[in-house]
Amino acid sequence: MNQKNVLEQLDEFKQGKFDNKDCNTQVEAGWFDWFCNDRSLANKTKKLYGKVNSVLKANEKGKRFNPKKVYVSFKNNCPGDGHLYDSFFFVDIKTDDVVFWITPSSGYKKEIGQAQVAGPENGFKENLVEGCWKDILSYFSFKKE
Repeated sequence: MNQKNVLEQLDEFKQGKFDNKDCNTQVEAGWFDWFCNDRSLANKTKKLYGKVNSVLKANEKGKRFNPKKVYVSFKNNCPGDGHLYDSFFFVDIKTDDVVFWITPSSGYKKEIGQAQVAGPENGFKENLVEGCWKDILSYFSFKKE
């Protein structure tokens, strides 16, 4: 299969290709793992593609990754000490390596509600940014030094 880049995925989302609530459609939208009810994925897809779009717009300024060389995947996480939460990954099309991991709102008890981003700058050892969604967008808006 020829993996589409995130710009192509976003275009398909905007065209309504992922509106159907069936699992096959949602897997095509980018879901690879979830603990929530299958029927809730379509709503999560809408919310997360909105977040993906805002990161892409911020990244136009900061150029931290090339959107033509990555795709997006979604995961619904089940931490042992908290509640379900969603995250998404920008993944290198050629290598399948994660380029950035992002959650708009963590579900871990000690981090409830925190937006977070992790990436290769520190080998994913700790989050590069923690705070509110605006902090995530600021990170992607500024060029790496």
